[in-house]
Amino acid sequence: MENSVLIAGFGGQGVLFTGRVLAEAGLLLGHEVTWYPSYGPEQRGGTCNCSVVIGDEPIGSPVIDAPDYLLVLNQPSWARFAPTAKANGRIIYNENIVKPDAGPIAAGKVPIKATRLAGKAGDERVANMVLLGALLRSLESITMAAAKEALRDLISPKYADLLEIDLDCLDLGYAKAAV
Repeated sequence: MENSVLIAGFGGQGVLFTGRVLAEAGLLLGHEVTWYPSYGPEQRGGTCNCSVVIGDEPIGSPVIDAPDYLLVLNQPSWARFAPTAKANGRIIYNENIVKPDAGPIAAGKVPIKATRLAGKAGDERVANMVLLGALLRSLESITMAAAKEALRDLISPKYADLLEIDLDCLDLGYAKAAV
């Protein structure tokens, strides 16, 4: 088993943190994991992405050319990465922000109103956790329990007030991806 996940958006949307939570959850479950961030010099507002590879054998490279799963948090990331997703893969995207173009995309599309759901849970800023929850619906190698434990372990004290909202957003995304 080996699953590759690419998470892409703007700095400040929690792209790298989402990848860290996913990677940590894989480690908690005893999987082999790589986490590979990529970002520009801007801290917020610039583009960033991260690659997470989860496997049951040592991973040859953290670089992903064609992801099995793609989480898209903004429009520029759709334009750049959607065409690279595997034909039998899934693109999970924030439907409140991303409008897929008419170009040919072979991967399955999973639109999630992540910003709206996060707002209903208490804070629109955690739309990334809604998308992560939606990913967990398809990614059988990572359990919800492991993702929640990883989230609790990694959340910064600065954002501790968002922990319960984050946990709720994981559940909301997981439930919405089933529809």
